[in-house]
Amino acid sequence: MTGMFMPHTKMYKGLRVTVLMALRERPLTGYAIAEHIEAMYGLFWPEMVYPTLQMLEDEGYVLQIEQHGNKEYALTDEGKQFLQERSKIVTWLDWWARRPKIWPKAGCGDKYCGEF
Repeated sequence: MTGMFMPHTKMYKGLRVTVLMALRERPLTGYAIAEHIEAMYGLFWPEMVYPTLQMLEDEGYVLQIEQHGNKEYALTDEGKQFLQERSKIVTWLDWWARRPKIWPKAGCGDKYCGEF
């Protein structure tokens, strides 16, 4: 990937961590992971979650399983270790997701409100 399709390095590294964090409790589908990230951080990027999951699977941090007729992803022991080694950023991201939200959401009635 090059040009405008190459994600910003820090954002991409953060996405790797947030995807793994979404899987701490139980296996999820890719779309459920994207929804979890949206609920926690206000970002909804399913188009970036799937390539990230593929890379994490290639690296051995997640395992794809067939469950209830869906492809779900589960955290491996290597993925758990990856998160433990990055405990400071995991703690910070947990705080960020649970911090008091002081700014109201856009009042357009739609989740995708267009231009800012």
